[in-house]
Amino acid sequence: MIFTPEQSAAALNASVARQEAGNFEVYTHLFDMGSHEVTWDIHGIKHTMARRAALHPERMVDLPPAAVAMFYGMRTEWDDGDHLYAMGVDLANPIIIIDHPSNGRRFAEPGFPPFLIIDGWHRIIRAFGEGKGLRGFILTEEEERLHRRQDVIMV
Repeated sequence: MIFTPEQSAAALNASVARQEAGNFEVYTHLFDMGSHEVTWDIHGIKHTMARRAALHPERMVDLPPAAVAMFYGMRTEWDDGDHLYAMGVDLANPIIIIDHPSNGRRFAEPGFPPFLIIDGWHRIIRAFGEGKGLRGFILTEEEERLHRRQDVIMV
């Protein structure tokens, strides 16, 4: 199922409204065998997406089932809890992707494409299981930096 930009924006606004009740949501990714840790403010990114998705529909991308299957295969650590939680997620909410030249190279891991999914893994599980596509929102380099909360290189 592919959602229109308006449907995705409406789902995002509902998601943001639910999270304002007190939940703070972040995503942390470890790079270079755990020696580099980056954390993003997903709650803030969803606010940015809700404002900009309607203004910049070109930043919303359709991800066909084949792309969802590729994303599903990129992550190897799924457990029963992930699959159970995934059954209740809303596929109308777009996944969040960092995909731009400077950070694409910086965040690329060997053997993986030069982009990073920082929100939406449970939607990917569900869409993969149901053979459906998703929508994704691509952050600009400026937005990624704005919402980066921690960038630590461990020695």
